[in-house]
Amino acid sequence: MWANYVLTSLYRCAAKPEFLQEAKDLHSWLSAAFDHLHEDPELSFGEQRTCAFVQQQLTEHGVKFQAPIAKHGVLAHVGYGHPVVVLRADMDALPILENASHAVRYEQ
Repeated sequence: MWANYVLTSLYRCAAKPEFLQEAKDLHSWLSAAFDHLHEDPELSFGEQRTCAFVQQQLTEHGVKFQAPIAKHGVLAHVGYGHPVVVLRADMDALPILENASHAVRYEQ
């Protein structure tokens, strides 16, 4: 039931003409954030800089949040009402060597 509600809501948003332009406007910000996080990875339980970056971005975009959650976690509050949709994301990196073909990579 809630999945149908979410899909219906997303479809209504995507059907608006301004939706595509807003998505394009976010592209440079999303790319810069991705590059920043990818260039400075932190392993599990050591995500101090990542947590600070996420909090900075939320503050700049006017999103209320709680931190720290379980040391370096962040709980953001977006929107209001019911139903409530929860998104979860990991912020830690894996200890691997990256393929040199990537444009953005860890350099330390």
